[in-house]
Amino acid sequence: KYVFSFTGISPHQMNDTLTATLHAALAGADKTAVREYSVGEYCYDAYQLYPQDAALCRLLADLLLYGARSQEYMSYHTDALVTDRFAVYPDLAACATPGTQTYTTVRDLAAATVASPSASFKGAGLNLMNTVAIRLKIRTDEDPASLTLKARKAGVEYTVSGTEFLPAGTGVWYALFTGFHAGEMKETVTFTVEKNGEAISNTVAYSIESYAYDQRGTTDPALKALIDAMMNYGASARAYKEGGN
Repeated sequence: KYVFSFTGISPHQMNDTLTATLHAALAGADKTAVREYSVGEYCYDAYQLYPQDAALCRLLADLLLYGARSQEYMSYHTDALVTDRFAVYPDLAACATPGTQTYTTVRDLAAATVASPSASFKGAGLNLMNTVAIRLKIRTDEDPASLTLKARKAGVEYTVSGTEFLPAGTGVWYALFTGFHAGEMKETVTFTVEKNGEAISNTVAYSIESYAYDQRGTTDPALKALIDAMMNYGASARAYKEGGN
């Protein structure tokens, strides 16, 4: 048995049907097998298989709500929300996390400092495309190809090569950190820009929840709904991973 993971699905595309075609050569002939599926269809199928698993049902309902709020925020096929089938599965809809959470922040622009830094962090936010990623805005006159972004989370170190930085203006770059699973939205991550193994920036601390905290006063109702749905999904994913507690 083999597994292929396709990650090119954004949250607002959970209701999109994907077509997977498997090709194999057998006796000189091309054999194919085709399967159509979607994230939404998987969620409803999983619920029908395990309706008594409360933690799973909460996770599935919150995931579907996250997808629907993403559709609304992106104005993407809002006439066919991934939650439309809640009308058929009211018990699944009832499993969703009620209300919103109270958010806290760990944002710290000087968790550790260096003398005369040649790189600095000018902002932090989220990128919500294929996955939830922290997006950092970095200012430096250094060649980004000579730099690395070191991220540390729960005692594990990650490296983002400067060759992956995205231009955001003269001497300004974006770096993405994607080293999360869905249940880690409250995890603190520290970031440092390094050159030749030496820190050339102060160290900043941030988390996905810190972004939610920063946006708590937003006047954009679609963004507020999306953030709340995202954080509820993160909480239910964490509870499911930890055994439903």
